[in-house]
Amino acid sequence: CPMCAGAISQARLGKLVFGAFDEERGCAGSLYRICEDPAFPWFTPSVGGVLETAILGLPAGVGEPFFDSVESVLAHMAFAIPAVKGIEFGAGFGFADLRGSEANNPLRIRQGRVYTETNRNAGINGGLTNGMPVVFRTVVKPTPSIYKEQRTVDYAAGQNASLSIKGRHDPCIVPRAAVVQTCAAALAVGDLLTARWGEGWMVRPDVCREEETPWNTD
Repeated sequence: CPMCAGAISQARLGKLVFGAFDEERGCAGSLYRICEDPAFPWFTPSVGGVLETAILGLPAGVGEPFFDSVESVLAHMAFAIPAVKGIEFGAGFGFADLRGSEANNPLRIRQGRVYTETNRNAGINGGLTNGMPVVFRTVVKPTPSIYKEQRTVDYAAGQNASLSIKGRHDPCIVPRAAVVQTCAAALAVGDLLTARWGEGWMVRPDVCREEETPWNTD
């Protein structure tokens, strides 16, 4: 199964760090408001949320400049996760409010290693990693299975109808999706590393590891 394969890939990736989080824009606050609703649980709405995943430890030069860019590979895998409806890397849609001087990541060097002062481009330039953390966010839509009566169509009868879902359904699937997104990212990174170093990286993962990159996650 994809999740098992992702867990195996994550184990193979050694000390590369994966994480999914977004406490500020996630669904915890929305879930609290739902539980405080006097109508809970019979007419509970569902809520969506935002997942942010950071991949630390990738060396510079992984990826391709066009079809198999790091963004392309990660986005391809992310959209295979049910309910994911959008993705952004680094500053993402926030770039629309920035000037070039603000969007660029100034390059610096320390102890022979090149790094960027900011990470608005999510550790990716021209489709390739630059040694900084690769950061992306996805938006997960609210669960469609809700108790509230909804308008639909009875296709067999050829007429409008109403639908009311019964049974137990999660009001928010974001917490469940977090582990799926982490495993999906591990699979994508495994593909990227294989394209860069072949199968050798699985035997000697140290050849593709950058553990002392002096990054700044701002």
